Amino acid sequence: MSPATRAKLAAAARARWARRKGTTTSAAPTAAKGKRKGLTAAGRRKLSESMKARWAARRKAGGSAPAAKAKGKKRGLTAAGRKKLSDSMKARWAARRKAAGKK
Repeated sequence: MSPATRAKLAAAARARWARRKGTTTSAAPTAAKGKRKGLTAAGRRKLSESMKARWAARRKAGGSAPAAKAKGKKRGLTAAGRKKLSDSMKARWAARRKAAGKK
């Protein structure tokens, strides 16, 4: 590492410790303590309008939102499948009871 890089790393470490301890050092640059700025009301409005225009254009072009996909048939057991499963389980448990009775 070059001496300049070492100096920068050392200064950053000193600044971190100073922030942690609540003190300032002469080597650490003083940052203005203030609330981080977010979007202004006008900026939020502009962003909202641009997103609405984007989605309107997308709808007009024929593209649909991912949530609006056609849903397929919900899968489940048919009556015949349920009966077949029931019969096989009854046979399995009967065999286990029979095997347990032989012991």
